Amino acid sequence: MNRNRLLIIISSAVAILGAFLPWASVSAGFFGAMSIRGTQGDGTFIAVLGVIAIVLACLQDNKTALPRNFATGVSVIGALQTLIMLINLLNLSRVFGSQGAALKSYGVSVHIGIGFLFDLLAGIATAVFGAMALSGGKLSKDTLTEVMDASKNLSKTVAQATTTVVKSASEEINKQSEKLKEAKEVKAAEAAQAESAATGTAALPESTTPAPEEPAVPAAENGTEEPPVSDSTSDNSAL
Repeated sequence: MNRNRLLIIISSAVAILGAFLPWASVSAGFFGAMSIRGTQGDGTFIAVLGVIAIVLACLQDNKTALPRNFATGVSVIGALQTLIMLINLLNLSRVFGSQGAALKSYGVSVHIGIGFLFDLLAGIATAVFGAMALSGGKLSKDTLTEVMDASKNLSKTVAQATTTVVKSASEEINKQSEKLKEAKEVKAAEAAQAESAATGTAALPESTTPAPEEPAVPAAENGTEEPPVSDSTSDNSAL
């Protein structure tokens, strides 16, 4: 088998192995310790990329040099693996820096696992061996430039695809939100109409039933007759 192909296969196999090994271990003193494997985080992506790199290294004749397009793909895979591991290393350094003192005060300590180191070194090695396969076993400035350009193009493609997916998801969420809002408004209107109809039905008997009329009482029955008016003029003349 070609030497560069073999080196790529070995480094990728180490990356796959490291994904299943502990990336970090947490010790809590009396409460015991636990380990976090790579497959519980980004180790799954590392392993998948390692499998792809092995497939590329095994394609066509194993005794000949790796084709340039395959070598470029292997280099990009190694660069992505290294980038993922550096991001995880940055996150761990934040934990050690900002929260390390607080964790130690509670007797909790966090350590980097052997699998994390395997994947970090394997990613770097895969990128280097892919670049070497591009130049026939030696690194050159042109080879590194080509690898960097391929990595940039891949990053742009991934970024565009991610942006498109996020935009589509946002539009779909907005549509669903508008539909839910319209449905709530329709339900509220129906409830208001039903309430107003029920109120009108309850008030209808009170407004349509006429009030009973009281019978008129004659003045004679009350026993209060008006006395006759005396003629004061006639009385005065008689005197």
